[in-house]
Amino acid sequence: MKYRITTGLSVGEIRDAISENTEPIVRFRNYLKNKHKMFEGYVSGNNFTLKNIETYRSIASTTIKGKIIEKGNYNTVEFSAIYPWGNIIFYGVFFLLFLFMNYDKREGFSLVSLLIVVALGFVIFIFIRGKYIMDAETARDKIFKIIKGNSIENI
Repeated sequence: MKYRITTGLSVGEIRDAISENTEPIVRFRNYLKNKHKMFEGYVSGNNFTLKNIETYRSIASTTIKGKIIEKGNYNTVEFSAIYPWGNIIFYGVFFLLFLFMNYDKREGFSLVSLLIVVALGFVIFIFIRGKYIMDAETARDKIFKIIKGNSIENI
């Protein structure tokens, strides 16, 4: 999912607005802290890498990578949500291991255990896909708000 947000702010103002709402990346977050910023990540020059700060443990986390582009009378922020392939691969390997643990040398794979593992894998994939879409749209709306955007378009 790729987005372009147009704004009347200068490049410096956009960078400052994103930086003010971004915390450094930490391995273990203190969720009891009263007020977290909107994102964790970093802003470097006109590029940024962000993740939504969530107050719960999530099965997958979507990374937002983008850049600030200077134009004539207006500036744009273009960013995309990176699909969490690492999580997909991890859970895929987990379910394959679970499938092979249910392998019986005499009878082969039980159809029931195969269907259970495939169904669980499909459900996890749907959850991760839904989470990816929600994270991308949440980040889009948050960035639009903090840079006082004029318009959003899918690219």
